[in-house]
Amino acid sequence: MARHLARKREILGGSVEDEKICFLSRAAVKIIFEEILKMLVFYLNTSSFDWARHSCSFLLSLASLDLTVFRKSFVVENVEIAQFAFHVLEGSFFCLKVLDEDGTLVSSILAALFIIDWECSMSSISDDDNKSKNYHGTELQILPDSQIDTDDHLTEKVDAKCALTSRVHVFCNSLLTRFSSILNMCNLSELRNILIQAIRSSVSETGKLSADVISSLCSTWVIDLLEVTCQDYNQLQLMLDQLLSEANSWPLWVAPLFQGGNRTATLQCSRSSAEINDLSHGNFISFADKLLSNLGVRKVIAGCTQEMPVEGAPSSLHSYSRVWLAAELLCTWSWKGGNALNSLIMPLSKHANDMKSLSGVNIISSLVNILFDGALIHGTNNHWIVFCSWISSDDGVENIEDPFLRALVCLLHAFILKDDIWGRPETAHFIQHVLDKIFLNDHVNRACLRILPYVLSFVVRSLVFQRTEFDVSSKDASLEPFESVELYDNIIIWLENAAAFPPLHLLETGNSEALEWIQVVLACYPLSLQGGIGKLKVVVLRNISESEKKLLLNLIRKQRSANAAASTEDDISAVPSSSALSCVFPMQVELIIAKLTAITVAYCPEELAEEDWSYAMAKLHKWLEPSVLLMEEMAENVDDALTTYTTHDMEVILKKLKNAVQPFDPLLASLSATSLVTFFLISELVELQKADRVEVLQNIDHGNWLHVKDQIMQNVLRLFFTTGVVEAIVKSCGEEASSTIASSRLDYSLFWSLVASSVMNTPEHVRNKAVESMERWGLSKGPISSLYAILFSSKSFPSLQLAAYNFLSTKPIIHLSILKEYFPESNGITNQEPSFFNTMDRISEQSLCLRDEISSFILKPAELSEMALTGHDRVNVFLSWALLLTHLHSLPSSSTTRERLVQFIQDSVNSTILDYLFQHIPLKAIGTSLKKKETELSGDALQAANSARHAISTGFFLLFMESLWPVETEHMASLAGSIYGMMVQLLPSYVRNWFTSLRDRSMSSAIEFFTKVWCSPCLLSDELSQCCNFHKDHESDPLLHVVIGYTVLGSYNPGKDRRPRRSAARDNLAAGDARTPGWIATWMGSSFLQGESCTEGLQSALKSRTQDVQSACRSNDPLARLPLFLYAKSRTYFPNVIFCRDFPATAVKETVLADENFSLSVNKSAYEIVATYKKEETGMDLVIRLPSCYPLRPVDVECTRSLGIIEVKQRKWLLSLTAFVRNQNGAIAEAIRIWKSNFDKEFDGVEECPICYSIIHTTNHSLPRLACKTCKHKFHSACLYKWFSSSHKSTCPLCQTPF
Repeated sequence: MARHLARKREILGGSVEDEKICFLSRAAVKIIFEEILKMLVFYLNTSSFDWARHSCSFLLSLASLDLTVFRKSFVVENVEIAQFAFHVLEGSFFCLKVLDEDGTLVSSILAALFIIDWECSMSSISDDDNKSKNYHGTELQILPDSQIDTDDHLTEKVDAKCALTSRVHVFCNSLLTRFSSILNMCNLSELRNILIQAIRSSVSETGKLSADVISSLCSTWVIDLLEVTCQDYNQLQLMLDQLLSEANSWPLWVAPLFQGGNRTATLQCSRSSAEINDLSHGNFISFADKLLSNLGVRKVIAGCTQEMPVEGAPSSLHSYSRVWLAAELLCTWSWKGGNALNSLIMPLSKHANDMKSLSGVNIISSLVNILFDGALIHGTNNHWIVFCSWISSDDGVENIEDPFLRALVCLLHAFILKDDIWGRPETAHFIQHVLDKIFLNDHVNRACLRILPYVLSFVVRSLVFQRTEFDVSSKDASLEPFESVELYDNIIIWLENAAAFPPLHLLETGNSEALEWIQVVLACYPLSLQGGIGKLKVVVLRNISESEKKLLLNLIRKQRSANAAASTEDDISAVPSSSALSCVFPMQVELIIAKLTAITVAYCPEELAEEDWSYAMAKLHKWLEPSVLLMEEMAENVDDALTTYTTHDMEVILKKLKNAVQPFDPLLASLSATSLVTFFLISELVELQKADRVEVLQNIDHGNWLHVKDQIMQNVLRLFFTTGVVEAIVKSCGEEASSTIASSRLDYSLFWSLVASSVMNTPEHVRNKAVESMERWGLSKGPISSLYAILFSSKSFPSLQLAAYNFLSTKPIIHLSILKEYFPESNGITNQEPSFFNTMDRISEQSLCLRDEISSFILKPAELSEMALTGHDRVNVFLSWALLLTHLHSLPSSSTTRERLVQFIQDSVNSTILDYLFQHIPLKAIGTSLKKKETELSGDALQAANSARHAISTGFFLLFMESLWPVETEHMASLAGSIYGMMVQLLPSYVRNWFTSLRDRSMSSAIEFFTKVWCSPCLLSDELSQCCNFHKDHESDPLLHVVIGYTVLGSYNPGKDRRPRRSAARDNLAAGDARTPGWIATWMGSSFLQGESCTEGLQSALKSRTQDVQSACRSNDPLARLPLFLYAKSRTYFPNVIFCRDFPATAVKETVLADENFSLSVNKSAYEIVATYKKEETGMDLVIRLPSCYPLRPVDVECTRSLGIIEVKQRKWLLSLTAFVRNQNGAIAEAIRIWKSNFDKEFDGVEECPICYSIIHTTNHSLPRLACKTCKHKFHSACLYKWFSSSHKSTCPLCQTPF
């Protein structure tokens, strides 16, 4: 074969372009190349892909081939034939110049090579999982009969096929560079036509590969085809026309139409479900999507014929516009591997924004008009009242059944609200197009009437009515600009039309015209939610005239009176079962009235009478209650399905679970969302009246409002806990079941966002009741599990997750969310905080155990190394650590529980979490130069540095949580920085041990520099300040008495069990009897200032004492700095106060006398603390030097003076202080205090532990209590346990008697 091949190539010649030697005539050369074409076609004819076999008929237009001769050949012969043909062609390609008059044959040969290349690439993907099947299906079936199907033979065939594929691919890629002269002599138009037909056939192929894979391959082939056959943009556009031309099942909704040289679109007839789900159409849609991605909107949709059009470019540049394709993609909405929102609307908006100043570009307007006309023709059964664009949300778009209306709504949302592409002229032109179709022959066009509210929801926002100066002769405001006036006149007419109908409750079932007119009216009064989570405000988007207010009030009062007469007590509050929802019209009426109530509260609050307010407040609870009952019924059904079902068959359990989960009805969700919107509106008005002392709500009953507010807050928390507990329960069935529950919330994002924002503002007493109710419910999961289910949900919902984190990190949950032994969920929550700490101390001897929800994330972070930097589990690990550190920060420094928790972390928690934190903090960007300034940092490094410093200063993570979702690298850098900052503050010894174990010197140097520059200054300042205030007495501070008294009063609500505590608080206020610092630390252990937990008295007292507060700041006194704690909890109370560490130190050196035996001297410039201990005739000075990179480097302790102390005791005291300081996971001042107490007890005659030679244990601060029954010596329990473990025996270390 090889000799025959070489002989052929020598005879033909043409191995290089300039070679002119050929030993054959032109006719002989033609015959040879026809045979080569036949060989290539034969190879394609054995392909397993229909499109490749069908291409043979196009390629054999000049010759015929009887393939039956080759049917009995082996596979190897087929490949060898193709290899032989290709090698001859490759070695004599320039010989084709002889056929300069027969460009068709050249085109066919080149097309065959391209198709072989494409077929091989598709075949390799199809058979990627099993290389033994890399050959065509028919050949593999023959192999067993020929008895040559061995592993070696298969390997040989695979190698041969791969070699051919590789060489053909390289050859095709080099056509433009090496063989441009041959390419120029072929018929490019015919080559393009053959290859386009092959691509279209490939796109239509279904069954072997997914639409996404096929479209990706075909789009890359189109790029190859463009490079070879298209020489300008006109040819490119013609090729795109051919590729996207009509075929079976393509297009479905909108087809291209060419009339009089103009390109327009024609609407297709209604399609059946079978046509809509046709796989061929899905392939074409996916193919068009990939073309958009590769070529861009300008080329594929706009049809531009030059690269960068300029201002004033002629409209002929856009003569290839394919608006029909954009409409087809929008109507299809979603397909495998893409959707209209990401694939089309976003790039289309960018294109429109870039091109809006160019004349002749009307793509957007044309597209909107096509979709509107399509919606009119197809009609819609959707009711706008369910759709929530009224409140500026995407909710409900997926539920719009009509494809044209759904596409229109999404497009208007993007162009008018989201991206602000359309200006007033474009919007006015479109609304005029809509208004012209409302009436047909003096009759209302009901189809247009149903669509009109969808359009108005967005158009009114663009044509905002601006109120200008009032005309003296008219009560109405003048309106501008002129196009808004016409719309304003129509709104007045629509209000009158809606009011002309009888009340909705009195209409016969099926008479929906009145409902449709009121929906039109509602759409004319849009609202918007602004602000972050927990700070949402409802904003009106236009000013209205007195005439509108009057008509609007008349309409709502008419509907309200009829509704009150027709409704019964349990109409709305009953759980909406399937039978109750079978009649949708009553629910629609209730929703209409709810939205009318909301817009009248928003637009006409001053005009509402007392009965109007009473009606609105009475309805708020009833509109929200059905959703609460539905969710609670679902929770009970799910719990029963999983706890009472004993089978282990997961399919059966999932089926049972599916039956238990009730779908959230869109009407019900919209009704509840409207209730919360109205609640937000009234709350804002009440707060505005309080703040500005303006009588906005003269007719509202404030006592009734407080009662209604508590009811709404309780219902909101019931919803919040219930959605979490359902997800927590189903997690036992796996992530698939949990994901189903989490995904269901995404369909109603507005409703759940309102719930989350309300949860953030719930006061503590409402939270207490909600948690207690959840515990008494008796489900298999409790309130803590439900909160963790939301926080760690597989489907991210930022507002709900932030609300869950807020709940877990504040009272009353903060002390229940980490450790599971102390307060099991079934035991309820204590409301007496001092007894809470006492209880923890009493049972502190029990072993600590983290809750199951966070245990794996805290104790087993080693798996993080294989997770993505923004992976779901990695985020959960960081959230768990944030909660753990928040809990630790909330515990008093003197609490035994805090000491034991710190020791648990030190002993049991792997420090690799710190390695993972610095994966998010770019150490290379930080460097190690001391001259580098903060302003030189950028990106993630700057985010991490600022976050670390802020966390040390405030001790809070909530600020970083607000910006965490959606999770991105810079957000994770901020969170990582804040966690590290809290770790070096709360767990210095833990961090120091990790840092000491580092072996990468460059990494350790960068970490040391980062800590030294951005963390250590705050830590050192705080440590030295605490030492300066080692034992000062500030019981006479009057401001402190005010804060303590009002703290107690504001933190608790009236109740029989709390009256003594409140009485003591009042006595404290009156008599100025200040508590001890430890008592204050106990009370200040967590965020008690949440929502309304602080009384107005506390606010006014602190606001009136601003100078005292700032004076206390400058004094650096821990008790006088108590208002700063309040400031950190609720910054709104102290707008003019900053932290003490932000003030310059007033003294470089300061001496503090703790008592007659002990004193401290602090040198702030040298970071030195001198501890002087005197007892009778003895004494010594110990100097504690803090490193500049504290706490990464150990604290140095040195004895500088000794008097009357033997060397052994001197060394013992020195080592003892060193151990206390270096092992302290907290303030150094606390370590010094414990060390002092240790030696006080020694002088008092308390015996030291014979193992550690200390009275107070250096880590858990316990006393020696375990006594030997024989020698009577007492030991620390921790020392004795360590002795037993290391010696492998349980005998007394001194007398060797068994314990």
